[in-house]
Amino acid sequence: MKNSLKSPSEKPGDCKIQAKETKYNDAASRGLDWLDENPPVTLKEYARSTTASYLWDRGYTRTATLIKEIHKPQSFREICRGVSALATMGIYYPAVTHYIKTKQKDGTLEDIYDRIYALIALADLKVACPGECQKIIRAYNRTWEHPGTTALIIICLIKQSELTGTDYTDFIREKTDWLLSRMQENGGWKFIATSNLVMQALIMAGRSGEIDKSIRWLLEKQNDNGSWGKNNGDITATA
Repeated sequence: MKNSLKSPSEKPGDCKIQAKETKYNDAASRGLDWLDENPPVTLKEYARSTTASYLWDRGYTRTATLIKEIHKPQSFREICRGVSALATMGIYYPAVTHYIKTKQKDGTLEDIYDRIYALIALADLKVACPGECQKIIRAYNRTWEHPGTTALIIICLIKQSELTGTDYTDFIREKTDWLLSRMQENGGWKFIATSNLVMQALIMAGRSGEIDKSIRWLLEKQNDNGSWGKNNGDITATA
């Protein structure tokens, strides 16, 4: 009887894959519902929640406010995050793009996070910066050996390499090996925000098959209200 209910094209394991997808989609749906009920405050929160809603086909309900936030006095890093969010939706602002390019080229960005977020934003804006990517690879040192920092560098290099075709395979392989070696026994990297970045980097680097435990850990960390993060929910962690 069970066999008669199967589709002729169904392969062994299809049901397990479908069950996984259902579980992931249910978790995402609950998280997105929570985001809809909890308005952002900071530009970072607007950028993250707007991107999440867009990628999961929930619409552009907060895009106008995100645009307004970008034009307020903000840190350089936050502007880059906001620009990336808008670019993901196909919205570009030449003046802001010029501002980021100028800051990136004049050599005044000493903070590694500002440099990384600038390169990610420019990649999302389809602006290639192979020279700056090479500088980051050459300058990589132990002070940057934090899972979140290394994950951001990997994401940056992958996004930039898609524009230039530059091969960063050896560096990315070495650093993803390092990230996997730092995975905790439970599958996470201590904090949810850090773990999110690391998992994104590993997935983008083609190593999603090695983080099943991490995904299970993340699902288990979901709050009863659908959010992720401390104090019954954090917008950035959830988005």
